[in-house]
Amino acid sequence: EEIETTGLFGSIRYSVVDGVSLGIEGRYQDDDITSIPSGGGAQLNESFTKFLPRVTADWEVSDKTMLYASYSQGNLPGGFNTSVATLTDAQKAELAIVAPNANVAYDEETLTQYEIGIRTRLFEDRLTSHVALFQMEREDQIYRQSFVLTASSPTPRIVNALTNSGKTGIWGVEFEGGFEVTDMVTLGATLTWTDSEFKKYNAVDYNAIFGNPDASGQTTPLFPEWMASVSLSLNKPIRGDMSLFG
Repeated sequence: EEIETTGLFGSIRYSVVDGVSLGIEGRYQDDDITSIPSGGGAQLNESFTKFLPRVTADWEVSDKTMLYASYSQGNLPGGFNTSVATLTDAQKAELAIVAPNANVAYDEETLTQYEIGIRTRLFEDRLTSHVALFQMEREDQIYRQSFVLTASSPTPRIVNALTNSGKTGIWGVEFEGGFEVTDMVTLGATLTWTDSEFKKYNAVDYNAIFGNPDASGQTTPLFPEWMASVSLSLNKPIRGDMSLFG
């Protein structure tokens, strides 16, 4: 598979009043994807074009505290299922019945994110903290699924394909802090709580396990409820611009 990406990025920042600024960014992106099925067949080509905006607002309440809010969009380009492209006409007809959303090409996945937060610096800037509340919506999520075709070939055939099968709502709270113990030693910590839930997910494989193809309301995979970390860093100047860190 060959992917050629062309992008154009621009941004502006405007000071509304003293201490309050507004930033606007935009990215135009074109992904041209070409694929040749390994089992033979015609070359597949598709272009995915997207404009991705990002808007931020910052308010410096004081020289130690800043409030902010942001809105942004992201995407994951689509592609091709060469396993579907190499099926016979009879197998494609059966797959269309078994899994209507399993096609030769699948669409891009989109992400919309909102975030508000506060950043602070205390004790002569030795203690820093960042607390954020975020909310995300993933639509047309790309998932790999397996389908079994039995009526269109002498022996059962398993087809693995990527499909736009899901929609997920995610929200959570994130904390990040750091404390400069000495001029050379800094202690850091992070803590994140996340709630992630399928708003839509219809899958044959889910039906095979739970007896119901609709997974709406279930917790999504790969999003742990709690995540935490603690770090200790060392930065010791040696000579001039040289330093030892770890």
